[in-house]
Amino acid sequence: MRTIARYVTPKNAVLFLMSALVMYLCLVPLGTLLIASFQTDFLAENPEWTLKHYADAFTRSAMVEMFLNSMVYGFWTTVCSMAAGVGIAWLFIRTNTPLKSFALLASLVPMNIPGILNTIAWIFLASPQ
Repeated sequence: MRTIARYVTPKNAVLFLMSALVMYLCLVPLGTLLIASFQTDFLAENPEWTLKHYADAFTRSAMVEMFLNSMVYGFWTTVCSMAAGVGIAWLFIRTNTPLKSFALLASLVPMNIPGILNTIAWIFLASPQ
């Protein structure tokens, strides 16, 4: 009992409550989506349970083409990212690159930009106007 008591602190209680809140905010929508995917009409009083949605999605003729496109895209993205990452890491670690500290900080910027801003930026970049 003595070892458990030292972990019961206000800081750990807040951490536990915040973790529980985040889990609730993530798991409830995911659970609802999962349940709805197995029902014919999610908001009906007596929906039927079915695999129809999955059968429709996975038996489309374009599914194989989309899967192959995703695999090719993933492969080449990995190859290019690894080549760029290894090259930049080598420059930062093994050379006396000018402005090395600025470049190291600048390399962290993409991780701090939310995904939605990235998406909007690419949409604007590809826009015909």
